Amino acid sequence: METATVTRSATVPETPAAPQASPLRLWGGNYVKPIVVKLKGKKKKRKYSGSLKPMQKGMRTSTKASDKFLNALSAGLTKYRKRQDRSSRKKKDGALKDWVRNTASGLGTTLRKSSKVPSIWAKSMTRRQTRRGVRFARFLMGGR
Repeated sequence: METATVTRSATVPETPAAPQASPLRLWGGNYVKPIVVKLKGKKKKRKYSGSLKPMQKGMRTSTKASDKFLNALSAGLTKYRKRQDRSSRKKKDGALKDWVRNTASGLGTTLRKSSKVPSIWAKSMTRRQTRRGVRFARFLMGGR
């Protein structure tokens, strides 16, 4: 007698995946994104050796002021160039006719944006540095 062997493949029920944490929350029938506020920590303090500190601070201030001035100059030239282009499109020889007006506009932008440069340099001068500078100038001029 023949015996038939029947093999069945067992189906393993799939387990549902764990629900993903969604940044959206249901509130009043609508999904709302939470507001995440990231606070910045304190900036690290700059490290200077005692004898080189004034020189490094002076270099930092001068580069900061130079950067501010060059950005202002760039903004002024951009303004002049845009006004010049607009003038040349509007009328014949417009760039030449409006040269004074366009130059004044660009120069005004440059002066307005670079107005903080002298105050940046003035703030960098501490009383101690100023006193030392005056003493050194007197020494150079033959004073006491």
